Amino acid sequence: MSAISLFEAFVNFLFPAFCIRCGRYLKDEDVICKNCFTGIKKEAIITENIPYIEKVFSIARYEDLHDLIYQLKYFGKKSLGYKLGVLLAECMANNNFVNFDFIIPVPLHPAKKRLRGYNQSEIIAKAVSHYFKKELLNKILVRRTNTKSQTNLTKIERVENVKNAFKVKNREKIRGKSILLIDDVITTGSTLSECARMLLQNGAGKIFASTLARA
Repeated sequence: MSAISLFEAFVNFLFPAFCIRCGRYLKDEDVICKNCFTGIKKEAIITENIPYIEKVFSIARYEDLHDLIYQLKYFGKKSLGYKLGVLLAECMANNNFVNFDFIIPVPLHPAKKRLRGYNQSEIIAKAVSHYFKKELLNKILVRRTNTKSQTNLTKIERVENVKNAFKVKNREKIRGKSILLIDDVITTGSTLSECARMLLQNGAGKIFASTLARA
């Protein structure tokens, strides 16, 4: 047994992993057991009133996924993010939400990505990309402003906070193409809307979006 696996075994012995929902001991799963993951309440929520976006597809209410999204964003549970991305893709396919050419994750500012170590939306987007066999464009849309968190802002403040926060590179790649934006949660839709505005301004065709949850 390698030093790393010995260390992992020691940590698991001292701090055994249990399902975040039912408390069952986790042998091969991460954060949530198979039964609880299968039992996630799914609603196929469509939001149509977000500026610059045709429709936003979400698989659940935020209160039904908040514990898992929190683990993904703040505790490095990237494998969980991929599993949730596959679940999102399956629900999209089941509801015929599949009309797009490329997939673009909502980007993090480089400083925030370095701090977190990854972009949770990109992990979700990779799963959707693999499921539908559609190209993932993770360098076309970039975040040029390190905006503050949207969490405690009003709707108007959220719009102002992300205004002109994004820019598009290689506009020829997206010219006339339908784009699927991916994010973890939609609340007011201001971030997705600003991303869509910039993509359309740079020649993209229709913009759709998918998120894990609708707040």
